[in-house]
Amino acid sequence: MADRTRFNDGFESPRLPARPFVLIAAGMIVFLAVSLGGLWAAFTTSVPGRMAPAALSPPAARLPAPTEPDEAPIARAMAIIAARGADAYSPIDQPRSNP
Repeated sequence: MADRTRFNDGFESPRLPARPFVLIAAGMIVFLAVSLGGLWAAFTTSVPGRMAPAALSPPAARLPAPTEPDEAPIARAMAIIAARGADAYSPIDQPRSNP
């Protein structure tokens, strides 16, 4: 009789040994560990003074002081918008030019 343990009719995947997959996974893990260790060693030897500098307080704001000419147009614009009432934020009609 024929050996039935190695029968493959095309519908089931053949049984694959696990050893090559385990060796590949172990090799990848070792390669990553050695690569990261080498990068860490290169970084520690080539970057002197790895400590972060002390935090500095941000500079004070340097905004110009408001002047009278700036406040006058703003007050005028606010008065115009307030005068429009309920239609304050509707689009402004453009004046029609006569030909």
